[in-house]
Amino acid sequence: MNNFEGVVRSPRRKERMETHEDELSEQLGTLLNSFRLIYACDLHDLLSSNSKRKSPILRKKEDVK
Repeated sequence: MNNFEGVVRSPRRKERMETHEDELSEQLGTLLNSFRLIYACDLHDLLSSNSKRKSPILRKKEDVK
């Protein structure tokens, strides 16, 4: 059973909590977009790199032999 079950909240408190949830949701979305951008940049750098030390995943079969 939830500790808050049956608790009556004031409309003002409910409004503040909803505002806080909206702010947290927006911050989480911003954080996720930042991680996506970092991942995309790292992946682009990895794929465009011409170094001999490529990841085994990116090597061609004949390079692995």
